[in-house]
Amino acid sequence: MTAQKQNDPGSHTPPANISGDMAGREFWESTWSLKKGPGQFNPRNYSHQRFHVLFHRHLKGRSGQTFLEVGCAQSSWLPYAHRMFGCRAAGIDYSPTGCRMARQLLEEAGIPGEVHERDLFADVGDLEKTADILFSNGFIEHFEDTVGTLVRMRNLIKPGGIILTVIPNFSGLPGRIQERVYPEVYRMHIVMDATDLDRVHREAGFRTIEVGYFGSIATEALKYPVSSPLRLRILRKVLKKITKACWMIFRLTDRHPETKRFSPYIVYVGRLPEQTAAPRTEESGSR
Repeated sequence: MTAQKQNDPGSHTPPANISGDMAGREFWESTWSLKKGPGQFNPRNYSHQRFHVLFHRHLKGRSGQTFLEVGCAQSSWLPYAHRMFGCRAAGIDYSPTGCRMARQLLEEAGIPGEVHERDLFADVGDLEKTADILFSNGFIEHFEDTVGTLVRMRNLIKPGGIILTVIPNFSGLPGRIQERVYPEVYRMHIVMDATDLDRVHREAGFRTIEVGYFGSIATEALKYPVSSPLRLRILRKVLKKITKACWMIFRLTDRHPETKRFSPYIVYVGRLPEQTAAPRTEESGSR
């Protein structure tokens, strides 16, 4: 397997530091504070177009249902879910700045929504069994006990609801680049491939609908140091130009290759059974 860290087997309760959060609130607060401002969904952006195809498969016909995003800081997907599919938008995040940016996006779009400034591992009892669709993008891979984190998230979903999880594909070339350009950020991730992502969800009690590598090529999943040396600034520009050239080719040929080597993301979609069995306990997280 491709995991960077091995999780503690057992009951899938969070480890000693409550959540095993490998990034931490301080990191995210500083990250969002440096952002110039959040942006809305852009239908001309190739990566956003591919996300739209994914969401259309699973959100079409769900008007009025609750779309709850865990780790919703500065998320453009909350207003998107309401505007495109009529879903009720809600989110949870522990970063005050990230929550403010998420609310800003909803207000700019004129869309009602709830953004809860909460820690998933604190008291979220009032949010249990409220989500028809539970979405996360770049969230679960930051926790040492990956299965325990998913079990905690599972409590927020209505029986029969779906979970849609997106993580960066650090099992392929994007991970190797990230490790070299910003190793501190790379070490904040549990590295999983598609098989790992499927397994941890099944162990948390979900039934798989689809899982696989997502997106053809993109550089937005990579993070760079704030004060990057010249060589990294040049690399970033070169990768951006390569990405845009590839996007043009994909549009012209209507071919969208998705591979373990190059895809920037891995996606899992699963369903929470009406009667949820206790998660398996022989192993946890990613190995």
